Amino acid sequence: MGAIQEPTPEMGPYRVELRRESFILTRTDAAQDMRVSEHEAVIPLTDYSHIGPAFDQALSQLERWEAAGRPTPPDLSWTADDHGQQAPATWEMECPHDQLRIRGPWIVGYERGLWHVELCYVDASAFLHAFYAAAMA
Repeated sequence: MGAIQEPTPEMGPYRVELRRESFILTRTDAAQDMRVSEHEAVIPLTDYSHIGPAFDQALSQLERWEAAGRPTPPDLSWTADDHGQQAPATWEMECPHDQLRIRGPWIVGYERGLWHVELCYVDASAFLHAFYAAAMA
């Protein structure tokens, strides 16, 4: 259970829910094919400008988490997929056509028009670095 944040206009269709060691990023009005698998997603490049502001809102929790001395290493057991396979340890991103394909250490879901991912705060900086590099390529 987390704290759902008030979205800013810059976040467009994205919403953030803060948790202790992770956050959930949700996109409203999402197409089902945004979820490829438990660890892989496709984001339309038209969403590019909304991702940064959504992560800015989520990373406000990271500062509090770091200030608490990161009490324990993150438990990533929740990232195992239905077959017991762990999420990849690094981010793989590519831009085929007008979309960004992302595979990495997160859990990707889809339900009734809502695409969502759960991502540990500790993986957020690496995500953003890979995201901006891939989207600008």
